[in-house]
Amino acid sequence: MLAALPAWTGEPDAAPAALAARHSAAVLRRDGLVSATAAMQASSPAWLAAELTRSWVAQWPALPDAMDEAARYVAPTLGEFEGLGVPMGVVSATDDAVHPLEVGAAWVSAAPRAALRTVTLGDVGEDPSVLGTECLAALRDADREERS
Repeated sequence: MLAALPAWTGEPDAAPAALAARHSAAVLRRDGLVSATAAMQASSPAWLAAELTRSWVAQWPALPDAMDEAARYVAPTLGEFEGLGVPMGVVSATDDAVHPLEVGAAWVSAAPRAALRTVTLGDVGEDPSVLGTECLAALRDADREERS
């Protein structure tokens, strides 16, 4: 199992990613795509603003509903991770307040065969493939730990 930038465990409740999705959905409904996108671009690193702009435009006008649906998603619980029968590689960013490092660390701590690798958001901006590369490296780490 591979997990890149996990956002929360179990119920979304007050998870930063869920709160951000609900807020963005409300702003999009209130202000419209052009205004909401401009505000997002002004407060985001250039690479992230470009990715989100591309995504938001492609998903409009269904985007606010999709964001609300994502914010209601119930993620696996730590108990479910404890029963995970396959190795898991997780990548978390050390500087991402929306997808906190603590979530990835908790997933890895709960799963019997898991390993964590970390990146920064700057790393992802420079080379988005770093998420996949590090997920696979973490999976190899988990597999190696199981064999030793």
